[in-house]
Amino acid sequence: MANKKRRKKKSPRLSSSSIRPEIANQLEQAIGHHQQHNLSKAENIYRAILMREPTHADALHLLGLTYAQRERHAEAIDLYTQALSLAPDFHHAYNNRGISLNIIGEFSLAIDSFKKSLEIEPNDPDTHNNLGNVLSKINRRKEAIKHYKKSIQINPKHIDAHCNLGNAHNKLSNFDAALESYNQALALNPKHTHAFNGRALMLRTLCDWSNFETIEAAMVNQVQQPSNKLLPFHLLPWTDDPKLQHQCAINYANNIIPPDFPKITLKPSKQNERIRIGYISADFCDHVISHIIAELFEQHDRDKFEIFGFPLGRNDNSPIRKRLEISFEHFIEVGHLSDRQAAHLIAEQEIHILVDLTGYSMGARTRILAMRPAPIQISYLGYVGTMGADFIDYILVDETCVPGTFQPFFTEKLIHLPCYMVNDSQRKISTVTPARTSVGLPEEAFVFCCFNNSYKITPQIFDAWMRCLTAVPNSILWLLSSTDSMQNNLRKEAIARGVAAERLIFAPRVEASQHLARQRLADLFLDTLPVNAGATASDALWVGLPVLTCMGNCFSARMCGSLLHAVGLSELAVETLEEYETLAIRLASEPALLRNFRDRLKANRDSALLFDSHKFCRNLEQLFSSLKGGLDAKITASGKIAEPLIAPHKTTENKRTHMNIDNLFKKATTLHHKQSLKKAEKIYQKILSKDATHAGALHYMGVLYAEQ
Repeated sequence: MANKKRRKKKSPRLSSSSIRPEIANQLEQAIGHHQQHNLSKAENIYRAILMREPTHADALHLLGLTYAQRERHAEAIDLYTQALSLAPDFHHAYNNRGISLNIIGEFSLAIDSFKKSLEIEPNDPDTHNNLGNVLSKINRRKEAIKHYKKSIQINPKHIDAHCNLGNAHNKLSNFDAALESYNQALALNPKHTHAFNGRALMLRTLCDWSNFETIEAAMVNQVQQPSNKLLPFHLLPWTDDPKLQHQCAINYANNIIPPDFPKITLKPSKQNERIRIGYISADFCDHVISHIIAELFEQHDRDKFEIFGFPLGRNDNSPIRKRLEISFEHFIEVGHLSDRQAAHLIAEQEIHILVDLTGYSMGARTRILAMRPAPIQISYLGYVGTMGADFIDYILVDETCVPGTFQPFFTEKLIHLPCYMVNDSQRKISTVTPARTSVGLPEEAFVFCCFNNSYKITPQIFDAWMRCLTAVPNSILWLLSSTDSMQNNLRKEAIARGVAAERLIFAPRVEASQHLARQRLADLFLDTLPVNAGATASDALWVGLPVLTCMGNCFSARMCGSLLHAVGLSELAVETLEEYETLAIRLASEPALLRNFRDRLKANRDSALLFDSHKFCRNLEQLFSSLKGGLDAKITASGKIAEPLIAPHKTTENKRTHMNIDNLFKKATTLHHKQSLKKAEKIYQKILSKDATHAGALHYMGVLYAEQ
């Protein structure tokens, strides 16, 4: 991301102090090497100068810069500080010190350093841009925007300021403004990678597909360049190739975490005590992650587990935030601390297992985890992909969303839960269900809907949706609105496919309980690919709305299928877009068939694995206990794990039988949908010979006999 990279300067900056003639030639030589990126040669000359004149501010500053360029920021900061003690008005040293302080997470000190630089030189566009970066990182984005705009006012050609302004607007959901800023940056430099990636995401968010295939190819091409810092999250909407996603994550991790990054030395695990579990997240606020996971923290067995919450983000004083604060035994703010301070504070709690709920999503503080504040570190829920890093030991998944055959595409060891998604059974649904007309829906129409974020919609999936609307005349498509531009673009795309624009209806964003209630008005939720609905699908299923998905080839493309399996509707998770489209049209055309799915969903809801938070918690605690047992056996006296622990993964005969029945049932329903009734009947009978109470097979045998 552009705001994580300082603007490269054309040459190292000097103080206003005079240079002694006898060393001016040496300094000129060193700067020449520095400009050519010969850092070792430049460093040797700077050191030679300092041997002759230890108080030479420029040599100290420039030597610090060589350390910063090798990611040795603590040493760089020390040298900048020495230079400033000798040249208090050296604003470039303040600026560069601020950059290094920001990178290591010393945000308050970084802000102070940038502000000091601006007191000396108020019209330095680089310093305004850099101050904007640290303010944006700590969620003070409106302030950050002011400094980006000031930077651009001073230097209209400041490419990074334009790009970073786009990033800030994006995070504030000012999507049209973000796109304009990225376009400005690309007008100045068409090859600016960060601006290109930001613009690609905005075009997806606004559903502008005019250069879709060109951008898709460019995004994939970036992964072939190991030095590229493409944020893995930005690749997810473009491909479901797990090999590419794996490589992208490895590239990113290697580029943001240097090989010699310092690790914390941990204390050996204590025996005969409660297991200490830490959850770290940037989303302990009014965010979807908190809304679905809150009950888990409340369910933990406090006799066996000591639960810690480490919030990285802001306190928004929302009801869910207040609920979280009392659901943890210890709720320790770390967002205001530097990466080093946060990591050490977590380590001081002697956490046995640290669960990261953010991954590479917004607000990530990956360097905290890279310091290894806990002996076992697990990725879960916040990011649906591999971290590509050796400091995350495990990822919590299930057999549907990430089969065991996907292990080569994950640096983490896979731990398979019965269902990867956790849910909150206390989620409130408004008691008032609005009338269709009050939300702009036709009273008698069949309502297809998709409440996924707009960046997940692709031309290919939209093609399928429009064919569904064409095949089901009295139908509409209900979507979540982002901006007027997004709505206009999709209406144009509909018209281009022969569908009237008014058959697309857009829902404004509303409070969560109201959004849940209004979903009862829809008939069928149509999922996206290659990024499925996750929590969004869970919401729909919670209110009794059937969801249809197409299974892809990676975690993000299979997570909705996992939820459908866990709620007993596996036949709504199909394997191809052709099946997806065919089944959507059939469900819209056969009210009895759709009603059956609704009835099953209603009957299953309270007992389904997907919504049994108590069972989820017990399964997770069993896993934690097993891992802690392995930790006790493997941790060394130095506080390091001697070798990766092996995830407990027992495949029993019962489990194999259950998986085989699931596969048979999916095959049978696929044949059934294709009207291959005799073949389907044989498989249903085979299933019932293994499990005489299989509800799905019993039901579809009845449907099949009725059809005959």
